[in-house]
Amino acid sequence: MKKRLFSIFIVFVIGILGMCNCTYAANNTSTRNQSINQIMSSADNFISGADTNGTISQSNMQNTIDLIYNVLLGIGLIVAVVCGIVLGIQFMVSSAEGQAQIKEKLFPYVTGCVIIFGAFGIWKLIMILLGSV
Repeated sequence: MKKRLFSIFIVFVIGILGMCNCTYAANNTSTRNQSINQIMSSADNFISGADTNGTISQSNMQNTIDLIYNVLLGIGLIVAVVCGIVLGIQFMVSSAEGQAQIKEKLFPYVTGCVIIFGAFGIWKLIMILLGSV
């Protein structure tokens, strides 16, 4: 049963990875230098948004916070969905005794989802309230 579940999981992971865009590394140093120059120019642009006294502009900071928020929310959502799918597949292919064990795993799963998405909700609420001040 575990081999069957493991093989289903492997097929699922391979399917997800197959849908991802592929990036290939090149030995071309000019491409690498261009990427480094792009990163450095983006960092310079971020820093150049600072005031004369060295403080960073509010719009640049807001854009950075929004980017971090969206990336972390996306990662949390993907992890929650994948864990839910794995638990669902385990529930479908297991016996009655195995289903009871999986039901025990559902409480920590739901608790984790509530904590993760509650934290993101609180973060967004604080950013909205601080932005309106």
